[in-house]
Amino acid sequence: MEFHNSLSTLPVLSGSVVTIGSFDGVHRGHKRLISQVENRAKALQVPSILFTFSPHPKEVLLREKKVPVELLTTTSEKKRIFRNEFEIDHIVILPFTHTFSQIKAYDFLRDYLVAPCAPVEIIIGYDHAFGQGREGDAEFLAQHESEFDFRTAVIDEVRLPDSNTVSSTTIRDLVTAGNTLDAIPYLTRPYQIEGQVQAGEKRGQKMEFPTANITAPNEHKLFPQDGVYLVYVTGKNVGTYGMCNMGYRPTFDGKTHTLEVHLMDDPHESLYNQTLTVHYFHRLRQEREFESADALKEQLRKDKTQCLEIIANEDPWRQYQKEQVTWH
Repeated sequence: MEFHNSLSTLPVLSGSVVTIGSFDGVHRGHKRLISQVENRAKALQVPSILFTFSPHPKEVLLREKKVPVELLTTTSEKKRIFRNEFEIDHIVILPFTHTFSQIKAYDFLRDYLVAPCAPVEIIIGYDHAFGQGREGDAEFLAQHESEFDFRTAVIDEVRLPDSNTVSSTTIRDLVTAGNTLDAIPYLTRPYQIEGQVQAGEKRGQKMEFPTANITAPNEHKLFPQDGVYLVYVTGKNVGTYGMCNMGYRPTFDGKTHTLEVHLMDDPHESLYNQTLTVHYFHRLRQEREFESADALKEQLRKDKTQCLEIIANEDPWRQYQKEQVTWH
């Protein structure tokens, strides 16, 4: 898998299978689309190519309108998911600007897809469209198949066994409500936040619950509803369950929003400035103010006991690892 930030680093191609999209969340529907691209490329014995954008188009297009943008995945998170879960040959991450958004669909098809990639097939999701005014939909592609000698394929919407449609909007609603456990079947993985560990005020350490304070790199990253969660934390030399608190720490200052994680296993090294990924499972309770630090400490003991019971009975991280195969 090779990542490209421009078309200039792509090799000379005489054929390919191409897809394009924002892929926010890289959810179950996206996975079916990307898997189809991989399978068709292998069958046709040509490279597979995925086009996406950074920043997310909404970050640019909605900036002037001051409409909130809530991302399920940052660019860094998407790259890690692509590496871990797929076998696409080339991933092109195009810089998205206001000027770029004005490119007409025909010009984008000709100059960004056909000329550098020589696609045999272009596969898109049922609701995807590209180019100025979202003109480049499946019907548009079909109209230009003979001109550029490619075939268009469209992946229909994906539904769960309960008939709910898989969509980024549904996942955002679940995460916003704190229903991170319910979001897993849609995503095919726990909802995650990747960020850097920063120095905190060491209040947790004084209460015998030391925490890693994590800052997400993108202000538009969607955080789950405030509260206490059972999570799993991964990073360099780190792989352990944790107890995560998200909120304003009302027992102390109540002003600064923080993401703090108490690791169940001692990392045996400083985590400052390291990048960790927090994977969300159960939401235990909402954040609330306690009458004293001792009262909070007692509640944290109860929270940790509840986490350990869930781990002993369900071991959700191990269960997730086992189910990854069936989610492709």
